[in-house]
Amino acid sequence: MRLLDEARAFTWPEVLQHVGEVRNIASSQFIYHYEQHKQREGDPFKWGDEIEAHLVKFDHDKKVARLSLRALQVLKCMEEKYKSESAGEWSEEAAESMVESSPRGPFDDVLKSCLLVEENMQARRKEVLGVLNSNETCLTISAFPRFGQKDFTEPVFKPTPETGILKSLFVPDEVMCAENPLYRSMTANGEERRGQRAFINVPIFQDTNTPKPFLENLRELGDDGQSEEAALPDHVYADNSMFGLSFCALQVTVQAPSLQDAKFLYDQLAVLSPIMMALTAAVPILRGYLTDRDCRFQTLSDAVDARTKMEREKPEELDYAIIPCSRWEPVSFYLTSDDSKLNDVPVVYDQNYFDKLEKSGVDPQMARLVARSFVRDPMFICPNQLEEDETGNFNLIIMLLSTTFPTVRLKVPDVKGSAFWRTEFRPMEVFFNAY
Repeated sequence: MRLLDEARAFTWPEVLQHVGEVRNIASSQFIYHYEQHKQREGDPFKWGDEIEAHLVKFDHDKKVARLSLRALQVLKCMEEKYKSESAGEWSEEAAESMVESSPRGPFDDVLKSCLLVEENMQARRKEVLGVLNSNETCLTISAFPRFGQKDFTEPVFKPTPETGILKSLFVPDEVMCAENPLYRSMTANGEERRGQRAFINVPIFQDTNTPKPFLENLRELGDDGQSEEAALPDHVYADNSMFGLSFCALQVTVQAPSLQDAKFLYDQLAVLSPIMMALTAAVPILRGYLTDRDCRFQTLSDAVDARTKMEREKPEELDYAIIPCSRWEPVSFYLTSDDSKLNDVPVVYDQNYFDKLEKSGVDPQMARLVARSFVRDPMFICPNQLEEDETGNFNLIIMLLSTTFPTVRLKVPDVKGSAFWRTEFRPMEVFFNAY
């Protein structure tokens, strides 16, 4: 996901200086564009997919598979080879071993579009395979099983627990995509805000040969004691955001005829989210270990959790309620109804901005959806965003809404007028496509 082509993002101390300013600008941007588009009717039904994939290199002599950190080089080769004739739009992702593709143009409501989906996916897969080396392939699997194991990348890099951005026992900084500032900034700022590295514990699958208790000697990997204290017995331990951000998935975005239709679709897909997540669950392995969890959701949620310990555990010491979940979260309430019998999950949102939005004419459910994002500090800000007003580009509100990760997302209209109210369906874990 690339939101901005910006050379520099603010460090966490710089972000803290502008949090209030960012929220004020972003809320004004939403109010302005909501007013411009809330009565839109009759927009064409369009839809499309996004598929993420891993680049893998095989050493057949040694019988070893490693992640190939050549995504940027591969994308450049594809751009030069296919140009405007490509079947898809290609971009980098969080890791240097990941590529993401979507159709070059959206599908529509004609039945023929449904018949073109698989053909388009096959064409995109063929394109990327056409620029890979003979010992490489592109795998549309959610997780690379050896991610975080010793020497799991090609070329091989060593983790640096005491330096760099990740400061990980398992994952070197070189795994992060150098050309996408979003995830690098979110990782660095999230760790600094949290006050400690990410602590991820996934129950290990108890087989007949599994040690009981299962414990790892993390001191051998350079642990300073912090990870050893956080690692739970009989769990596979991971220590940074890339264990979640490196997961691949299939997402589908649908443009609705109107805001009301988009909200209705949001509610229907919210019900389907846990079902589709269970049906596509495909992440039973973490760091090369078989786990007792087959879904990526909780692992990814823990990996991008930027809440402080107080926000997770001690609401009485805060001036607002405890934040009940990470940035990667399930859908908490319906948008087309404010019935308390249906919306029975407690939702934490910024009351001041909720009041501002509602007084400006934003309906209560939409105001709650936006104000919920304002409870969290922004993790990614670029200097030029602070120069925006509400009538031009509205990158700040898009950034705040896009850096929380619900299983279903309502997307605001594009300021360029190329896309309008859309609903993105995000829970599906894996898509395998062969030809």
